[in-house]
Amino acid sequence: MDGFGDFILNMELGDVSTAGNKFTCGRLEKVQEVKAKIKNHFELRFSESNHLRSMLEGVGFRQLSLEDKAFLEAPFALEEVKEVIWSGDKDKSSGLDDFNLGFFKVCWNFLKEYIARFANEFHDCGIVPKAITASFLSLVPKGDNP
Repeated sequence: MDGFGDFILNMELGDVSTAGNKFTCGRLEKVQEVKAKIKNHFELRFSESNHLRSMLEGVGFRQLSLEDKAFLEAPFALEEVKEVIWSGDKDKSSGLDDFNLGFFKVCWNFLKEYIARFANEFHDCGIVPKAITASFLSLVPKGDNP
């Protein structure tokens, strides 16, 4: 027996039998002792003794300037978003929703506020809604008369 079964048997918690792959324990009266043994077991297993590690003292890592940091953390400007859309081919689409970049270019005056809200929500939360990242797979059978 390996792993958890040996762990339970080695804890000396009382009457422990291993009928098949199931463990049945006798009555445990000292819950705090059981908790302490389990905690101690995992602390010993996952703690690290003081090993010598290589140090990175004296290594000069490049750092962002305050200006670069502020630029990267700034919300998206509407002109930046527009520049990205206008730089793409009008026939390119990011998904199967049939809204290519040409649609966004033609409807820019109407859509720009919604697109700006979406970009700012993404910037503030850092989460892309599942609907944006969802993918669907269609299997179309081959045939003479589809």
